[in-house]
Amino acid sequence: MFTASKASPAKLSAVKLSPLKLSLKLKIFLLVLVPLLVLATLMLALMSGRHANEYRGLLVRATAQSSSVFGMGVQELMDSSGKPLSSNDIQDSVQMRLMELVALGATPLHFASVYNQDGTLLAAYDSSFQGSSVETSVLRQNFIRLMGADVKPISAYSQKIGKFEPTAAQVTPPALTKVLGNRQTTLTGYPLPGGVGVVVLGLSEQYIRERVLASLAPTALLTLLVVLLTAVGAALFANALIGRIQRLSARVTAISMGELDQPIDADAKDELGELAESVERMRFSLETIMARM
Repeated sequence: MFTASKASPAKLSAVKLSPLKLSLKLKIFLLVLVPLLVLATLMLALMSGRHANEYRGLLVRATAQSSSVFGMGVQELMDSSGKPLSSNDIQDSVQMRLMELVALGATPLHFASVYNQDGTLLAAYDSSFQGSSVETSVLRQNFIRLMGADVKPISAYSQKIGKFEPTAAQVTPPALTKVLGNRQTTLTGYPLPGGVGVVVLGLSEQYIRERVLASLAPTALLTLLVVLLTAVGAALFANALIGRIQRLSARVTAISMGELDQPIDADAKDELGELAESVERMRFSLETIMARM
């Protein structure tokens, strides 16, 4: 019958993990490459964040201006028909214009909607509704069902920007980024003329990220090229340095074996060259001593 032997605590304490051994060439290579990779990663991250904010700001302003133009079209529609926004005919016309706005694709919209001044949804169209019914009431219910509890934040946002008045410092309402309908969305919009309602548009954050990544692709490739060229330069430098050390080490080994007739050339004016000169002086002294004996 076999029994498992147990190691004593003394034996366990005597067991030591051998330290990781890295060649000098690899250490030099890593010393050059690792900081460069960290710096390049930080630079790309900062550029990505800055570009995303700048692009989002431009897109938000453009979308808010589109909302303003859309609102003026709604006002003209009400003026020409003499009917208020609450009428079914006006809401049906607004619904058709919302569908055209989303389908046009001039801006990357998840949805477009119109609320009255108290935050009640009048018309809405989502990009996922393509091929569905065009009835205003059906699309409105589909939008509420799609958003679920996220309808309330949109309604609250519409009431907030419904009170917006442009100033010299801020010509468009502030945007709001939230997860709506399981999609990262930036809300923006503009009050309808006369304060009768609000146009609220939902921008696709995924589209913004994709555009930012596409704009950073040339920079990323250039950074990668610089890193690769630096890595090649570091490898060549490490090879040259290690080659000099290995040649000097071979001569020191030869001296230790009694080969004193080959002088050592100090081929560089640096620390390694100074070491070679010191070894050469040692070789010459040993050769002189041996000659006197």
